[in-house]
Amino acid sequence: DLTVTDSLVVDTTTLVVNASGYTDKVGIGTATPGAQLDIHDTTTSSANTVGKLRLSANDGATMGDSHRLGVVEFSGAEDSSGTQVVGARIEALTDAAWTNAENGCALYFYTTDGNASESNVLKLDSNKKATFGGVLSIPDGSASAPALTNTGDTNCGLYFSAADTLAFTAGGVAQFTMADGVLAPVTDS
Repeated sequence: DLTVTDSLVVDTTTLVVNASGYTDKVGIGTATPGAQLDIHDTTTSSANTVGKLRLSANDGATMGDSHRLGVVEFSGAEDSSGTQVVGARIEALTDAAWTNAENGCALYFYTTDGNASESNVLKLDSNKKATFGGVLSIPDGSASAPALTNTGDTNCGLYFSAADTLAFTAGGVAQFTMADGVLAPVTDS
């Protein structure tokens, strides 16, 4: 056992724990952590440098299909006893068995409603597809809402199952409808 009653400093800024004036904070790459865990990359800034937190899974075996690589949970107390409940989480799961030529992965976003009932609200997969777990709300493009734009990717699109019915509106007027997988313009009568 090792008990440190004062600050713990490893190699100036490699790891700083409970440094004077920064009680209950841990710094990696900084002697003055500004958060409970503060990670600094002090190399010259570029498109490839940044403080990095890595969650990894390595039991010595190859990752299989639908294996979890890591998860970040956001939780809080639901009562005065400090009972923690997850309000949201993000997790990474493989979407194929991994090899030296295949490392597919998907991100899943969950939110909680009701009594600690988590549900998947968004999946971003390795095929560049987004799957929504509920209603997709597209801004109307008015001054009070951000515009939805295609950034030039000709393969981009919204996909709905054949059973869905959908209406695109502009200025409160229906422009296109989709029923049974067929997209059709709304014509003036």
